[in-house]
Amino acid sequence: MRKHDAANCFLVLLKKRYALQFMEWWIFPLIGAFGGFLAGLGGLGGGIIISPLLVLTLQDPLQAVATSLASMTVPTSISAYLHSKQRSVDFSSYRKMFPGVLIGSFLGAYIAKEVNQEFLRNFFGVFLLLISFFFLIGVRKIPSGSKKIHKSGELFLFGLGCASLASFMGIGGGVIATIYYFLSGISIKTMLGLTAMVSMSISFIGALPLLNQVNYLCFLGIAPVSALFAYLGFRTAKRIEGNVLEKILGMVLFSLGIVLLYPILSRAF
Repeated sequence: MRKHDAANCFLVLLKKRYALQFMEWWIFPLIGAFGGFLAGLGGLGGGIIISPLLVLTLQDPLQAVATSLASMTVPTSISAYLHSKQRSVDFSSYRKMFPGVLIGSFLGAYIAKEVNQEFLRNFFGVFLLLISFFFLIGVRKIPSGSKKIHKSGELFLFGLGCASLASFMGIGGGVIATIYYFLSGISIKTMLGLTAMVSMSISFIGALPLLNQVNYLCFLGIAPVSALFAYLGFRTAKRIEGNVLEKILGMVLFSLGIVLLYPILSRAF
């Protein structure tokens, strides 16, 4: 009888720690598959999809941010390795950018720990709506020039700003970097390897202050599956026109933004 009671207590504690019942374990790899596939389809980091899905699933924005950052360490590491192997990473620029990335990653994570959890959820919702409009309008309509970031100060500030915002929301930062490149007229193709390295750094560094908030059951279900489906999404993207991909990603991000902001919208209307 005592053993039975002890086992029940242990299960109760685990359920409280991981927020979801064990019978719902299947939802983790499902999130990884959905987020990874759409990320590969749109050429973005999976965090922009996985993090808001975790906010909705776990009902704990801080735990969602921490788990998303931890989960992104796997696909971003693979991406950075592949770019490095192809010698497409500008390590000279990365060294100049890294101090900003280091500071920003810690700063964003610590701010996420301190802010009101409802504010974090609403901020993410507004951000997703803004990003969705960018893709629905059509990013290819915005001219992308041939400039590159060269100055040390500009590289530092870019790393600081991108990492702060990305780690605050639990994403790798690829979508933030992409939009910055477009609006600044910077050649995106020349920055892909650098962006991959920055995204990997943000994922690892940003996750460190939040390790005690990570849902490790969720992490184990998401990380490997998201990496696999990101590759499948990448292969599928070659068969679909670019403007269609942008519309799909834009509609998904818009829908997630509306769902995150639903509590506010329902009170307002």
